[in-house]
Amino acid sequence: MQCLEACFFLKMKVIKNNDVDPMIVRLSNFSRALALPVRIYIIRQILDNQNHATRKELHQLPFKTELINTHLQELKQLGLITTLHENNTYVHSVDVNKFIMLSNSYLAIFEPIARLNAEAMELLRRPKLKKKKTVKKADEPTDPEAVGFGPYLRKQRQSARLNQTQLGKQLGISRKQLGKIENGLIVLDPGKLKTLALALGAPLTELIEQYRSSIIEMISKTAI
Repeated sequence: MQCLEACFFLKMKVIKNNDVDPMIVRLSNFSRALALPVRIYIIRQILDNQNHATRKELHQLPFKTELINTHLQELKQLGLITTLHENNTYVHSVDVNKFIMLSNSYLAIFEPIARLNAEAMELLRRPKLKKKKTVKKADEPTDPEAVGFGPYLRKQRQSARLNQTQLGKQLGISRKQLGKIENGLIVLDPGKLKTLALALGAPLTELIEQYRSSIIEMISKTAI
């Protein structure tokens, strides 16, 4: 049988060498053996007839007799079909065990593709995540042209390489409160100016002047 298979491989122009897995070679030729309609017809005809068909019955297929005989012989050489002599006639059967073994091995080659397809389908079935609404950070000014103590405080804090949480903790206020102060929404308690100067490493007199100017400006706008 190995000799017959080797002849079949040569006829199918498959090059065998020590670097090629013999099973891969067999599977390659198995797929080629089933690549022609006449061979599929022959195998199906035998199986549909309870895995028992004479040559006369196979000659009923819609192909020329010579073509059927040629491909029947090649399927026999591959070992997919066996032939017995019964009652003065030749009976052909499919080697089901070998056929199933080669079929399963052939499908196993493409198992990674099936797995990837299953994973892709699973991703498609997952509900889409809703995009989170972008919330404007309190660390950013509401008005890019804003002036006063708030923007000044933000600039000094950034120069001192402190975030709002760190500075707020030293001042005894929350990050959210500090953000509102920097945005000019609320006013810093003047009693915290000394602590602020120490935290920022800035001159207290400069902080007081900026704070005083900001308060005067707010009062002026309110009066108007």
